[in-house]
Amino acid sequence: MKNDSKFIKETLGNVMKDVHFSERDRKKVLTAVKMVKEEKSSRPNIIVLYKKHIVAAIIFCLFISMLLTFPKLSPTLANTLSSLPFIESIFKAYGDGGLKKGKDSQLVSNIIATSKSNEAEMTIEEAIYDGERISFSYVVESKEPIRDYQIDNLNVSLKEEARAGIGKLTDGNYELVTPNKVAGIGTVNFIKHKELPKEIEVQPYYAVVINGKYEIFQFEFKLTKTENVETITPMITRQSKESEFTVKEIKRTPITTVVNMSYKRPVTENDDNMLMFRLITNEGEVIPWIYNTHGYGGITIKDNMEVMDSIQESFEGLDEKNTDSVTIQPMIVQNIWTYNPIEKPFRGKDTKLDLGELGKINIIGVKYTGNVMTLTYELNSQFPFLHSNYFTLKDHLGKVYYGAKTSITFKKKDHYIVEEAFMNISKKELTIEYMQEEAPEILKDLEIEVPLK
Repeated sequence: MKNDSKFIKETLGNVMKDVHFSERDRKKVLTAVKMVKEEKSSRPNIIVLYKKHIVAAIIFCLFISMLLTFPKLSPTLANTLSSLPFIESIFKAYGDGGLKKGKDSQLVSNIIATSKSNEAEMTIEEAIYDGERISFSYVVESKEPIRDYQIDNLNVSLKEEARAGIGKLTDGNYELVTPNKVAGIGTVNFIKHKELPKEIEVQPYYAVVINGKYEIFQFEFKLTKTENVETITPMITRQSKESEFTVKEIKRTPITTVVNMSYKRPVTENDDNMLMFRLITNEGEVIPWIYNTHGYGGITIKDNMEVMDSIQESFEGLDEKNTDSVTIQPMIVQNIWTYNPIEKPFRGKDTKLDLGELGKINIIGVKYTGNVMTLTYELNSQFPFLHSNYFTLKDHLGKVYYGAKTSITFKKKDHYIVEEAFMNISKKELTIEYMQEEAPEILKDLEIEVPLK
């Protein structure tokens, strides 16, 4: 926020200061706000409303449920998905790696749950529950073309309140897939909870503003927990100078890896840096975070030390066969940045991007399928998932396109092959925009390796 215009500061207030966005996610919000100010266009404007208290809050999951699940793809679900261009599964198209793996392993329940509001209808397509999170995919269809779409509230509660854990809300990804339809994913991660039952009844609640009109959707249905949950309690501590880091517990499910930790460091004034943690396998693969799931159980000050007794980070599921150990690595990320993008014509294949200390990108393939353009590129980076998007595309009218990663393949240490899809994009006169940035500071002396076998 430091170098942004007065308009942006007045529009966003202090929200961005308190919310745990990545730097690139902050830029998305700034770009959207600038477009509102500078462009008077009738093109659809898809914006997520992040309320200050949503990310900071740790909520009790409170709700109810009851609907049928289908072991096979029902005709209704097939018809619904076939109406979306080139999307066979929303989890596969827009989900994190854990959801993609869950879909491939047939762990996902195919659900048809429909809720109608005034001018729109919402259908939940797929859902999965592994005891650490609940994720569901959905389609919202409006009677009128969607010009403006804003998420106001997304919540999931359990019918058995006494058995519920403390949850943290994450919005996940969504896309305008036709002029009248939005497809997306909602996720709730549970924080510091007791063992949840094998079968639960859930009540998703979803409130949006479409073209200025408030729409509310409510659901009830049953979910069954995935099997093969493993818990490891290493209780390993590392110390460096005055800082102390402990890994308390690692929980593994087929789709999620949850690490519970504590951290202690000297109190510093005017600290604009953010503490984050990475999960790295013995082969050097960095496991992606699950979007916006950083959980902090509170910070206390004692003897001039900042103590974080309860930190929880959620990552995608690990490869059970090939992962012998993992390293949990603390790092310091600068929370203040200057937005100085580099923009150049998009040449398609062989386009190369220098990301500064974050690495390099080489685009090795471009494929068009209808209105979807899929880019395949090499990502050579020690920090492959620090941002949700390392580049954006822009057409000649100034419209910005963000890609959705459909595939990430680990080749070797610091080397990944990524496929990223761009919907409803022009085929000509595109420019590509990216940043050159400083790398986070890795706290090497505090990293902890935990054997898994």
